[in-house]
Amino acid sequence: MASCLALMLGATMAGAQVSVQNYEAPGNLAPTQNRGCITLAQADPGLSPPDLALSVLACARKNRPADAAALWDLMIARGMFDTERVTDKTAHQAVDVLAMQTSAELSPAQLSKISAEQKRLVPPGRPAEAAFCAQLQALGAPRHDPTWMTAHGMQAFRAPGKPALARNFNAEKAWKTALNSVLRCAN
Repeated sequence: MASCLALMLGATMAGAQVSVQNYEAPGNLAPTQNRGCITLAQADPGLSPPDLALSVLACARKNRPADAAALWDLMIARGMFDTERVTDKTAHQAVDVLAMQTSAELSPAQLSKISAEQKRLVPPGRPAEAAFCAQLQALGAPRHDPTWMTAHGMQAFRAPGKPALARNFNAEKAWKTALNSVLRCAN
């Protein structure tokens, strides 16, 4: 009976027009700065993950996969930092969506080169190389605006203008946690 119902429903839906409406809050996954291809040392704490995504793409286009790989890892670490300070759990998927959008902009050859460089920086199953972790720690805790993430969550629609940020947030502790969870950098 259930399979018959599924077959009838499928046949009925096959001819139906399905309309999907996409709602997006201002600032959702939006960069605020475009610095072009930069080195890790130039990635000051004010650059958000979407800002870093633009730099990853610029470095890939300039055939600088080592810089793109380091900036990619920083982008993800700063995204994880934001998941610590943004209380709206529906916004946390912004990190994955940003990574997917950035990947979609890269050619298979560019992705392959960046992946090879990432394996050098963070060997599979092992912590990140000490020098790379030291560079990331030297940059300090992020200071970018988290709107790119807060605008991605449902709270941006349910309670616009209401901050979705953790109270008594410890940026230094959250940054160490992000570096350890993403790259297994020792604290």
